Amino acid sequence: MTSIYIPDFEEFIVNSTTYSGTAASVAASIETDLVVVTIPSDSNFIILGGTATGMTDTIFKLYVGGTLKETLHNAWTDRNVTFKTKHKVSANTEIKITVEHTSTVLHDFYGTIIGSFI
Repeated sequence: MTSIYIPDFEEFIVNSTTYSGTAASVAASIETDLVVVTIPSDSNFIILGGTATGMTDTIFKLYVGGTLKETLHNAWTDRNVTFKTKHKVSANTEIKITVEHTSTVLHDFYGTIIGSFI
C-alpha cells in the first residue's frame, strides 16, 4: 500500500462527496457489486473511506482499478463495517465495494464510498 501526504486533510473532509449503493435480494456465495463509481476523465479523487451494512454475516471488499485494497467482515454483534484505507485515484478509474454472504436466504445490503475530488 502506498502512503500519500495530504497537507490539508480537513479541507477534503469538508468538501467530501458520498456515493451510495444498494444490492437487493443478494443470493448466497455470489460476489455482488454494492457501490460502483468511475472517476471522470477530468478529475482525480481521494478515497477517505466507506461504509457497508447488511443483516447477515458478510464479506465486504473494496476494489480500486480492479485491485483488491481492503476486505472486511461483519458479525452478528455488529452488522456495520467501515473502510479506513485512504487511496488517491486517477481519472477513469473504477472504485467499487462488493458483498458476498453465505446465508441460505436472500439479503439486502447498503454501502457508501466517501472521498474528495482533487
